[in-house]
Amino acid sequence: MSRPPRRSADSVDLARAVRRLTDVELTDGDAVRDAVNALVARHVTGNMPPAALAVAPEAFDHLLAALPAQPGQPDPVLRTVTLTGGALAVDLEAALGSLEKGADEVQLDLEAEAFLPDERDQDPAFTLLRDLKLACGPHVPLKVMLRDRAFADDRALAEAVEIALSGGADMIGLDLAALGIRGADAALDATLRLTGLLRDADRPVGIKLRGGTDILAGLAEADTVLRLARRFQDREAVGPDRLRLCGAALDDAVLTCLRAAGDGPH
Repeated sequence: MSRPPRRSADSVDLARAVRRLTDVELTDGDAVRDAVNALVARHVTGNMPPAALAVAPEAFDHLLAALPAQPGQPDPVLRTVTLTGGALAVDLEAALGSLEKGADEVQLDLEAEAFLPDERDQDPAFTLLRDLKLACGPHVPLKVMLRDRAFADDRALAEAVEIALSGGADMIGLDLAALGIRGADAALDATLRLTGLLRDADRPVGIKLRGGTDILAGLAEADTVLRLARRFQDREAVGPDRLRLCGAALDDAVLTCLRAAGDGPH
């Protein structure tokens, strides 16, 4: 097989910058052990590692086995446990168990329904977020991902962001594909809406953007987001504590560029 043409130095530098900010998320619920091993083999072994690998609680033990901690050495990649709470059907005990085993981060995916009052609690999302943040403590970040077409509405997004902030979220993100929007301009607009809402927060809060097959799917779009994030945070360089990107199509674009440049296995 012929070697792909070498990318320009600027493209490779951009791919490296994106990789340092990347969350790789495991979404396959079947064959958990094999899926985790494949995830580590593709994204960590012999490769420039991403910022984090994110898995569900039931896969967390497999992640620890595949990517054991190395005492006295910095971890090459954060181990993130991801909870999905469409209507707040979240197993809090599973999250606590993962934290006790050494999860570096907790991520909670929420749909718009989660922010509606119920018969037991006027603010169920706030209650869950508060409890999760208390469990995380000051050193384990809590990331909240907003994943629903309803968040394309400015008011719904603003209310969800306000609750996430009051609940103690350290990073708030948008699932761009779930918004039902398309194109680079739409992704930029959604990013501007989110950064605008976080601009007046009383503490530093990071942002995360999840792309899809046709949005935030390539290096050009990622470059636009990086430039915006640097301007929003008034920094020359933005670290993974303040910005994360994720999406299978973006992963493919980044890895293709890095491997062509010799930064990973072929």
